[in-house]
Amino acid sequence: MEEAAEELQPIEPEIGSPSLILTEWERILLYGPGSTGKTFTAATAPEPQWWLTPGNKDELKTMFSKEFLKKHGRKEFSITSVLEDRQKGQVMDNPSGYDRCCLAVDGFLEWNEREGIGTKTIIVDNATVLEEYMMSKAIFAEYMLASNVEKTVLKAERDFGIRRPHDTTYGGAQSFMDRWVSWLRELPFHLVFIAHDYEVSVPVYEGSRERVLKSVRPLFVGVQRTSIPNKFSNVWYSMVSGGGRSRTWGIQ
Repeated sequence: MEEAAEELQPIEPEIGSPSLILTEWERILLYGPGSTGKTFTAATAPEPQWWLTPGNKDELKTMFSKEFLKKHGRKEFSITSVLEDRQKGQVMDNPSGYDRCCLAVDGFLEWNEREGIGTKTIIVDNATVLEEYMMSKAIFAEYMLASNVEKTVLKAERDFGIRRPHDTTYGGAQSFMDRWVSWLRELPFHLVFIAHDYEVSVPVYEGSRERVLKSVRPLFVGVQRTSIPNKFSNVWYSMVSGGGRSRTWGIQ
């Protein structure tokens, strides 16, 4: 005999007070060109911090630079670096990067609770590599779900190491990113999501080869350049001006 579904009860609103807002977890999307201080800025977030670095952890050397240590001191943080596991001589086989990132978050949550770490901030550096992992996963899923005729073509591409996303592949990668961001933003931590930028340009006039910059957006796939930022409470753009010792960094 099936059990009756749990009856949902009305939810009473909380009485308004400053603490309801001041203690709220921040969700920040920090994007911009390379070498504009994104990691430097993210490292100033509340401690302890947990960094998830798809690709490699070289960017974190910023936290040990003389300039950072002089301004902010040594930070309390832990890190998990995730690499795509590929067989020697292969490009497409075993696209495990995305799954490993998911397992890394699960492992962090268990470790943080078990050890009583009290982590305040999750930092993902960076979304560009994470999205490559998602695309590899989507390409592999498309291959596994293909018909026999389609699989013959896809297998030939894989054998030659060709990584060619199709229209449906982009949709799969977008689905992964949407679910990923929605998952992380619901966790009880501050979230800093680091991404590169994407320059949108348009022709000066119809038929012209010359183009002008129209806007700069976070580097996500297709419509997610505008939809993913809506999931964050703050969207910051990093930039640098000047050169040499006269360089200045800024956030807007």
